[in-house]
Amino acid sequence: MFYWCGSLTSIDVSNFDTSQVTNMINMFNGCNSLTSLNLNGFNTSQVENMYQMFQACKKLTTSITIKNNSNNVVYSNMFYNAATESNSQIIVNYTKETSELVDNMLNTKTTGSHVIKGEEISI
Repeated sequence: MFYWCGSLTSIDVSNFDTSQVTNMINMFNGCNSLTSLNLNGFNTSQVENMYQMFQACKKLTTSITIKNNSNNVVYSNMFYNAATESNSQIIVNYTKETSELVDNMLNTKTTGSHVIKGEEISI
């Protein structure tokens, strides 16, 4: 959707209805100037593919809650080269059911990136 929008610095997608979205491949990949991304209300419960979703978002500060507890979610390179600059941070919140999935997603981050596991959220 915003793939390689290199000059984009801020996006508010909090009003997007993502309740039926299954594919978020490369959604923000390459948005290397993006510093602010409002994902409040973003519903990931049906998402099956998050491949490279935040790749190369090196300046990004945001949080996302992962709600899909399917074992079939594709998340390769989801956080590769994401939040690598000093003032950036991606917080990944989770549900009780998605805690292990989020741990695996965090394993896709680059050494030195500021992608961290956030809080357990009740749904």
